[in-house]
Amino acid sequence: MDWAVKYGIENQVKEYNTYDARTRKEIRYNVTKLIDDLPLAIDRFFDVMDDEYQTREERRKELEDISAQNPKENTVAVGVQCLYSKSNHLLVDYPTRRESLFHVGL
Repeated sequence: MDWAVKYGIENQVKEYNTYDARTRKEIRYNVTKLIDDLPLAIDRFFDVMDDEYQTREERRKELEDISAQNPKENTVAVGVQCLYSKSNHLLVDYPTRRESLFHVGL
């Protein structure tokens, strides 16, 4: 911190360090919460996908509704499923998921 004193910016550096520490703490909290919430999101996702009594359009609509309620959790759940899928049929049938995979916004 001697260099900050030398250049007369000690207060700015302290403010930045405080901001940086707070931001890292918030990110850690948000990521931890997201991971804690994932099991339920994954269960809900597969419950919809496994429902053989719904048409593709009905499943797509239900996934959109779930995503609107929990966008981050659902985006991660769908993204992880796509990573392990042998095909990318979800990306074709459900384009809003593909778009949101690149806009997680954590």
